[in-house]
Amino acid sequence: MPRTATACLFLLALAIGVPLVADAQESFGFHGWGLRAGASTSPDQFYVGAQLNLGSVARNLRFQPNVDLGSGDGQTILSVAAPFLFRGHVARDITIYGGGGAVLGFINRDRRRARLDHEDTSTTALAPMLAGGLEFPASVGSVALELAVSGGDLPDAKLGLCWMF
Repeated sequence: MPRTATACLFLLALAIGVPLVADAQESFGFHGWGLRAGASTSPDQFYVGAQLNLGSVARNLRFQPNVDLGSGDGQTILSVAAPFLFRGHVARDITIYGGGGAVLGFINRDRRRARLDHEDTSTTALAPMLAGGLEFPASVGSVALELAVSGGDLPDAKLGLCWMF
């Protein structure tokens, strides 16, 4: 099994096996959802999606899975990510966060691009990912500017705006 796949499976197993130690302010469980949109590089795409706030699995460690649909550069990518994000306050109302996890992508290339790249029209990719951002309060919920990086056939970098309700 390739090292990347082994690392991703390990991260996924770790994510499932993390002890659910409740944070005093936000316990593990559904705490809200949000919308996401942005742009990615390699492939160059625009994406839209949704995310969940599933609360803290340990002090200052939030589980925040998301799903994105990206289009452009001759392909469409549906990605499902499961990041764990360490959170801390920079100022009274500004939160900085960073962490990582695994991302699973379902890639559909148009026939012309697949033929030029000598690849299948549809494939699946699993890769580790790192994410970080700044979150600000909004009139309803919060807004974050986020950067996420991954590898393989998935976008190298995604820069997006996230709105959590």
